[in-house]
Amino acid sequence: MEQEVILDRQIKDCDPKLIRSLMRSEVRKSILLYLYDIYPLSSYPAEIARRVNANPINVIGAIKGVKTRYNCSSSLLHLGIISVIEDNGLKFYQISETGIELAKHLIEISD
Repeated sequence: MEQEVILDRQIKDCDPKLIRSLMRSEVRKSILLYLYDIYPLSSYPAEIARRVNANPINVIGAIKGVKTRYNCSSSLLHLGIISVIEDNGLKFYQISETGIELAKHLIEISD
């Protein structure tokens, strides 16, 4: 019960930009939920695109932003919802603690 109260407080105190970013983009939301499902593993953009059934360019835009369609300030990386892991020049993406709390909240409200 105490954990639920803490979680609710974290979501309520959450930056509205986080919720707005997810609600404005199905791709961002799908990426978040996919990374939540595979946590603690990470994934790379092409694999994420296949798993969420999205165009790889849209996935990259949602992850880090691109000038034409996805605002960088609303990207999953910029907002701290996911983090990047670099290994031998390759970039993998993993959900952050903030992302985990948001994913739990999204799952809870969709039930």
